[in-house]
Amino acid sequence: MKKKIFAALAATLVGATFAFSGCTSGDSKIVFGNYWNYNTEPTSHETIDETLEYEVSFTQTDSAFINYELDYDGTYVTRLLSQSGGTYLFTSQLTVDVTFTVNGKSETKQDSVTTEVIFYEAGGTDNLRPVSSKKTIVSHTPASNNEAAQPKDCYQRYDYVFTTTYADGNGVCKSVSRIFNEETQSYDSALDYVQEFTFGASSGKRSVLDNEQFSVAFRALPAGTNTKVQMFNPFLGYSQTYALSLTGDAKEKSYKYELNGVLEDRTIAYRTASISVDGTSSGQPQWAEIAALQDAKTNANRNVMLYYSAPLAYNMGVLQYKLVKATYVK
Repeated sequence: MKKKIFAALAATLVGATFAFSGCTSGDSKIVFGNYWNYNTEPTSHETIDETLEYEVSFTQTDSAFINYELDYDGTYVTRLLSQSGGTYLFTSQLTVDVTFTVNGKSETKQDSVTTEVIFYEAGGTDNLRPVSSKKTIVSHTPASNNEAAQPKDCYQRYDYVFTTTYADGNGVCKSVSRIFNEETQSYDSALDYVQEFTFGASSGKRSVLDNEQFSVAFRALPAGTNTKVQMFNPFLGYSQTYALSLTGDAKEKSYKYELNGVLEDRTIAYRTASISVDGTSSGQPQWAEIAALQDAKTNANRNVMLYYSAPLAYNMGVLQYKLVKATYVK
């Protein structure tokens, strides 16, 4: 029987935007830093225009839930822009070709995820507080089907739009979602719904983030962070607890990517960040290698995300994001 898998979609297509669109709050406030700056001291306010490009590949693993081959190949591009009023605009575009192969027949579809989020700078009372976000997804969602006979049995086409706004940093998060099933051939019959989530009385002690900030928030974590956050899931209509961490000790390895037009191998110190559902059935964590902050005044590598690993649900495989190009406009 063919079933759609929302969890697989989330792990597959969010890329470095992590998990689902929605709001989060933590056990205690995290003191974030603007570590994407060259000078990361609190008194430093730099103009940021950063574009990062990643190569996206896929490694499939054996899964009892499917009898077909699955492959992803594409790109992931992010842009971080400083704005007036101490805010940032972070956008991302994931574009992947998805190939389904069964019984010697293959079919390739193009999936995409476009996101944008506005949030305040780190530190102070705002401390990465989100203002709004939007996520648009075009997905050929892998189906839980171990009896597929032809490629069209391996997926179901969906379009999703999630728009989230915030009354204030510790107030009401309103998530407006639209889901379009290709089979209806009409947005008029799409499922439209509004979810509203209010942070509790203890929220004043918590950090509040939007999911579309997560790849930025990973870069803003102090070394040795180990905490938990609550995430509102618009697919499920309730919040879940996630574990969030950044290792304390830095390691070194060689990375090859283009920096402002110059392609070369660089030995870079990095720390490992991870996020996973908190609990006994948490599944595999999503994790990233983040360039390590070593000097507050000369942060040459700007805590850039160098590599990201995103396991798919149901042990279908792992999406891998490798930094290939970084551009900083001065």
